[in-house]
Amino acid sequence: MKSQISAVLLALVLVASPISMVAGPGVIGPASAQTGAPDGMVTIPDTNVVEDLPVGASSQLTRADLKGSVMASRDADSLQVIVTTPERASGYVNGSRVSGSGDRALVFRDNSSHSGRDVAVPADAVRETVGHVPNVVHGVHEDGTSWTAEVEARNGLLIFYIPHFSSNSVTFEGEVSIRETPAVDGSTTNYQIGDSSNTGEFEINVSGADSSETETVSGSALTDGSTLDFQVAGTDPATDASVTFTGHEETSPASSSGTGSGTVSVGGNVDPTGEQVSVTGDTSSTTDSASGTGVSPSHSTSLSVGGNLAPSGPSTNNKPEITVTGHSATVSEIEVQNSETDAAYTLTKADGFDAEMLITPETSGKITQITPHIGTTYKSKDGTTVDIYIKQEGVDTEDAEGKLVKSNWDPTWTTGEQTIPLDSDYEVTAGKDYTVHFATADTGGSGRLKIDVDTDASQTAWSSYAWPTKQWRADLDTTIQQPVDNLAVSMGDGTSANLGKFADGETKTAEIGFSEDASKIDFSGSGGAIDYTLDWTERAATKDPSIDVDGDGTDEASWTGVYTSSDTTTSKSVDGLSVGSNSVSTSTTSGPAPSWDLSWTERTATVDPSVDIDSDGSAEAAYSGKLTEGQTHTESVPDLAVGSTGTISTTSGSVDLSVTMTEHTVTSDPRVLVNGNETGYTGRLDPGQQASLTTDTAWINDGSNTVEVRVGDGTLSSDAPTPAVDMEYTHTASAVVDTTYAADGWEESYNVSHTFAGDRENAELRIPFSQRIYQITTVEKSVNGGSWQSVSSSNWELQNGTDLVVQLKDTDGTTDVVEAGDQVAIRTAGNKFQTTNGAITITDPTTPDDQGLDTGFRVDSKATGFRLEVGGTPLGDQVHYTHTESWEAPEDRAVLSADGSQDLRLPNAQTGGSARVTTIPLEPQLDSGDVGIQVVDPDNPTLAVDPGESGSGATVQYRWHDAVPGEQYGLYSLGKERYVDKKDAGESYVQLADDDSQETLVIKQPDGSSGGGGFSSGGGQIASGAWDNGEDGINLQQIAVIVGWAVFSLLLVAATGRSSLSGRPRWILVGTVSGGLGLLALEILRPGAVSGALNQGIQEIVPLAGLAGIGIAVYSVWQWWQARREEATTPDTQVVLGGNSD
Repeated sequence: MKSQISAVLLALVLVASPISMVAGPGVIGPASAQTGAPDGMVTIPDTNVVEDLPVGASSQLTRADLKGSVMASRDADSLQVIVTTPERASGYVNGSRVSGSGDRALVFRDNSSHSGRDVAVPADAVRETVGHVPNVVHGVHEDGTSWTAEVEARNGLLIFYIPHFSSNSVTFEGEVSIRETPAVDGSTTNYQIGDSSNTGEFEINVSGADSSETETVSGSALTDGSTLDFQVAGTDPATDASVTFTGHEETSPASSSGTGSGTVSVGGNVDPTGEQVSVTGDTSSTTDSASGTGVSPSHSTSLSVGGNLAPSGPSTNNKPEITVTGHSATVSEIEVQNSETDAAYTLTKADGFDAEMLITPETSGKITQITPHIGTTYKSKDGTTVDIYIKQEGVDTEDAEGKLVKSNWDPTWTTGEQTIPLDSDYEVTAGKDYTVHFATADTGGSGRLKIDVDTDASQTAWSSYAWPTKQWRADLDTTIQQPVDNLAVSMGDGTSANLGKFADGETKTAEIGFSEDASKIDFSGSGGAIDYTLDWTERAATKDPSIDVDGDGTDEASWTGVYTSSDTTTSKSVDGLSVGSNSVSTSTTSGPAPSWDLSWTERTATVDPSVDIDSDGSAEAAYSGKLTEGQTHTESVPDLAVGSTGTISTTSGSVDLSVTMTEHTVTSDPRVLVNGNETGYTGRLDPGQQASLTTDTAWINDGSNTVEVRVGDGTLSSDAPTPAVDMEYTHTASAVVDTTYAADGWEESYNVSHTFAGDRENAELRIPFSQRIYQITTVEKSVNGGSWQSVSSSNWELQNGTDLVVQLKDTDGTTDVVEAGDQVAIRTAGNKFQTTNGAITITDPTTPDDQGLDTGFRVDSKATGFRLEVGGTPLGDQVHYTHTESWEAPEDRAVLSADGSQDLRLPNAQTGGSARVTTIPLEPQLDSGDVGIQVVDPDNPTLAVDPGESGSGATVQYRWHDAVPGEQYGLYSLGKERYVDKKDAGESYVQLADDDSQETLVIKQPDGSSGGGGFSSGGGQIASGAWDNGEDGINLQQIAVIVGWAVFSLLLVAATGRSSLSGRPRWILVGTVSGGLGLLALEILRPGAVSGALNQGIQEIVPLAGLAGIGIAVYSVWQWWQARREEATTPDTQVVLGGNSD
């Protein structure tokens, strides 16, 4: 008990004695030799350990104490350790106050990598400096924020973690370059410099230049003998001289007209221009007709109208007319052939008689007469007269009915046919039944006429007084007149006329406005015959005219369409007239020839111009022949001296003359003024001759700088080329820009911009990433707020895995110069993880301000052994796992090694699948080997542990960061159903130990809750054996244990009382067994109450002691039982009282 209390008090003393430290750059208040480097840590170079102490100061901690003894878990080669005082340490953290016990502070600084890391310093050196070994260190970042870390003492070292921070600096580098080729006298350039102290390599070089300009001198309408001053200026003769003659023309308009063929005469000495032609159409007409006599109403015949216009005619509307006369046809129909009759029956009888017979006409029309065939006569006529009626009906016994068509027919008293003309025609329709009724008047006589009949008719066709409704058909013929009816005429072009019905001999006239495309006369109708006459006037106009104006047989202009005498075509430009006589002819596709009108411009041109440029009487440039208006002729001439003039000659007319030349001025006395500071060269500099001028960077100002160039002495004329010099003005310039980066778990991204004060050549941006980058995923540039454009990989380079160098190039795509005032923004991102045997794409990165990790990704490809190497990421020391996977049976597993690496293995991931990855706040620590961990339940932290890839045998220290300081936590084995380790949580974490054997572990508090404060999001509890350890108070299980212990103790007392044991041995046995069972019961009721106060070895022994106690108790009961059996088998004692038995 005393040693346990001492340990607790010592821990309290250490916690209460922190020292000051500074990291990243950070400070820690001190460190000595150690006896073995922890796995994964590397010793920093001796050159990286330096001192910054006041002169003459004595110190218990020096650079020599730390050389070869300071280590880091990463980036040891770039980590620098500075031994200094707290006062001086403030200068390394931007003036932030550094305090603590002792007069020494350690500054940890890394200008290349800003990632957090574990560092180790010798414990002896720290103890000698501050008088004890600290348990906690406090530090200050360069941005003024403070941090605290627990110290782990191991192998003579003090190990603690220095967190990183996201402050960084990027450098824009470039070159100010003013290249003026040439710079003319008086030219001024301004540029901006943000910080003139960052300039260097200042040079001004000048080269002689031939300052030249092209001049043109001209004169107009120059006649023979005129002169022209060429006005040559500059220092040297004008070169590249040329003379251009431009002709003048006298012009006049001309025209001509005609019809059909003709001639045109063109004047001047140059072929005319501006020829225009138009034509006017003409119209002709011819009367024509077509006729027919006695043709059928369905007559059709072809027709040729002629012309190319719609014909006119004699109608009042000036349209064609057709005249038609209709002639009816006469048809005789026989009801019964003579050969078919077999009897004769009474038709008329003088004493009065009615006979009715059926007829069925086969022709439609008008019945004009009937002819009965009289078979026999009887007696005399006796004044017989008959009325005849016709009606559309079948035969019946009615008296006379229908239309009276013949009154008082007076028949002859003979046999044979008797034709009876009707008084009134009767209209019949073919195929219909009609009755003819003969009604004989009563004259008192007895004579009779009998008509032949066919008594074998197929229907009832006879009725009379004597023989009503018989199937007899009378031999009665009919004569039917068929008129022309429904007559219409069409012309084959869609036009037609309806003439209707004609009476016999009737004539009708109709207007029919057919077109020139009419191809036939097509009648339709019925009846007899017709006579017709079609009258029209054929009309033709000029169609598709064309004209040949130069008699070459090819038309120069043509038009499409029909043009009458009142139609004129559009005017067209033609080309073909020449000086002299020209033949003109026209043609058409049909119709008469058109008339035509031609107009043109006659031209008279200048002839044989020349010029003498040196007054030697000979022409240096000439043109032989005619120059028309605007026509030019150019010739090169020798160099022109200053003051030269030219004399012009022509054989006729005038000419425009222009002279083009290049004037020259050579560089002399060039000077450059930089913000008023002059430097220069005296004398003439021939073209290409170089000179370097004296410079001084002190001339360069912060902000605006002015560079002015001066050349020559000012004596040249104003129209001479301005003197100039080639100048190259250069110096370097750079700008350091502080920025922040976004680290969102697996990606680190930057978005930085800079506005250039002046033009910069070879501009580049250098971005140092805070950690090693395995892949640059994007580099984009925006200029002056424009859209983001991808930067070609040929224009950026990732150096040493951390520094991205981007060539900014130009902003307008023309040169390698970034212009003044341009704002260039670069955004980039890089992956801090590495993929093995596959590839992924981050689809949903962790929010930059999220200190944890929750990243979505997609699997683009995978193969056997697919894994993500995440040890280099900001949370690479915490156990990673996936969730919301799209594939079945994820089986994700993290393998963590002593060297700090961590592989997240995804054996069942599918190509195209997606998942999210996060961490639990668990940091496994290993001295060697590795361990495999699968997160079974992140809410109730449950881990499936296996030996990893290098085999079993590794000891794993589990740092659980989601612990409440001062609370007790345990590492519970579900397989063993007991705690394998328990510890009280420190300020930042609780550290629990176990080996790497395969089992399932739960981090929880011994009172039953799962380990952690804010990490758990709820969920069920993990069972930890048969006993409920998480409830306060007394429950039935606890009562059962207490009663069982009490009963067993009483039985033990009773059992030993009956045994051979007695006295002190008996009670020692009872006390030992009962006490042991009591401790066992207490451990069962309150896990950790006994074993928690002991170390790991004691924790294993306590349950064994309980088992031993139970064994002793069982043995004691067995011994008691054996004693009872011996007692039962002992013979009865016999007692004899007195003398003999007998």
